Amino acid sequence: MLTAAFKAKVAREAIQGQLTIAELATAHELRPTRIAAWKRRSGRQASKVFDDRGFEVQANHEAEVTILLPR
Repeated sequence: MLTAAFKAKVAREAIQGQLTIAELATAHELRPTRIAAWKRRSGRQASKVFDDRGFEVQANHEAEVTILLPR
């Protein structure tokens, strides 16, 4: 399973553009389409890092999941 930290690292490398997506895919043994998707997603979600409400929504979601999961 690929971790969120690994996906973020690869997406950051793709955004920096020092290597092409094809080169990154070869280096990390991934499909180029997967890296391109992570790059797009990180770009769309970057504003959430600076949005306090985004953290509030995430906290509420985690609380809901905790309530719904059987113990």
